[in-house]
Amino acid sequence: MGRSKALTKKYELNVSMGENELHNEKYASLREISDYLGMSYSVVSDCFQGRRGSYTNWENCRYFPTIRINKIEKTE
Repeated sequence: MGRSKALTKKYELNVSMGENELHNEKYASLREISDYLGMSYSVVSDCFQGRRGSYTNWENCRYFPTIRINKIEKTE
């Protein structure tokens, strides 16, 4: 048996470079985001939790993108 695919969009991924927004979509899981970005799940999870500090080496580069992952709040 394989993993079931979640359908409810729970996370919003925003990728921007400077003032230019490159990507803004909603995803059902962090795994889906990691597949889209081509990054490992652990790196995406660390980024979401705010534990990723190793990006500081590259933040001053001219073309370094900003990646934000936000949890979508339920509205009922």
